[in-house]
Amino acid sequence: MTKQPTAKFELIYKEYLTELGKLAQGEKERLGKGRIDSLTNDQAEKIIKKRFQRAEQMVNIREKYYDTFKKVLTPKQILIVYQTENRVVRKTEKEFRHRMEKRMERKRMYK
Repeated sequence: MTKQPTAKFELIYKEYLTELGKLAQGEKERLGKGRIDSLTNDQAEKIIKKRFQRAEQMVNIREKYYDTFKKVLTPKQILIVYQTENRVVRKTEKEFRHRMEKRMERKRMYK
């Protein structure tokens, strides 16, 4: 990729991340085992349907930007971007879980 397509891609990718970020801001609720146990079935169903809607919105954003990405990248390059994105998400989630586990351990130690 030359500097021209790289600069164009960076602008498009920032827009893409901004749209995905707005979608992610809507999901603030994390459900642990204890929290799930306290839900009614109606509440659980609402959460599940809301997650389906978010997943659909995410697919719509990805499809929209795929067509835009194709203007500056090849499909192979786009696939690499998506794979890298998935690795970063998994690594971030793993780090988040690790930090939460450490926090819980510290809380148990000081009880």
